[in-house]
Formats: sequence, structure tokens, C-alpha cells
Amino acid sequence: MSALLKVEIEAAFSEIINQYGLVVKEITESEVVLMASPYVIGISVDRDGLSFMYYDLSLKKGFNLGLFLINKRRNLLVFEGSDKSDRPLPEYLRYNLEVFARHLKNAGTDILRGEKAWIQQYSWPAINVVRVF
Repeated sequence: MSALLKVEIEAAFSEIINQYGLVVKEITESEVVLMASPYVIGISVDRDGLSFMYYDLSLKKGFNLGLFLINKRRNLLVFEGSDKSDRPLPEYLRYNLEVFARHLKNAGTDILRGEKAWIQQYSWPAINVVRVF
């Protein structure tokens, strides 16, 4: 899977990357981050699928961004009925990354701008960030 995740993220998030000046960095072959000065969005893939984390660098906390958008901003998301979980990995990644990028554009512009008021609505445990990206 070497470089596949990074390539697919760069394609799916290209508009967001350009608009918000994000820097794409491959951490491992299964984890890539989108870096801004006040935050990092971590995207990783494992056998359970994709996960999307928001890391607040000043608070040194991590928040499950996918969980937040699905539960707190569901009314702003656009869902399609197609399940790609049985597709080859490149197709699965491409589809799901494009869906999440669309969700983030529709329901997370404040998050992408670096605003933090949304964190007050986050009701799940946050993780401590112990690494530097």
C-alpha cells in the first residue's frame, strides 16, 4: 500500500488542501496527516477501515472527527447508498476519502479554518497527543 493512501488523500482533498493551505505528510504507509498551524487532521487505514482524527496542537488532544461529524452535524452531510467495502483497496479508499472530504467541506468549514468552538460540543473521550507531527 506504499504511497497509495497519500496519493488518494491528495486527490480527494485537493480542494481543501489548496483552500486552507494544508500540508500533506505521510507518517507511515497507513497514516497520512493534513497539517495546518493550529491543528492536524490524521487519516489512517487499517483492517477496520478509515479513521479521521483532529489533533489540536495547543490543547495536545485528539478528537474523532468522523464520529463528531456523523453525530453532531449529521443534518449537514450528504449520504449516498453505495457500499464499497467489498471493492479493491484503491477503489475503497478513493470512494470513502471523497465522501469524507465532501462531508468536511459541507459540515466542517469552521474546523478547517482552525476555529475551536465545536470542541465544546464534542462529547466523547479525547485522546492525549504525545507525538509531534
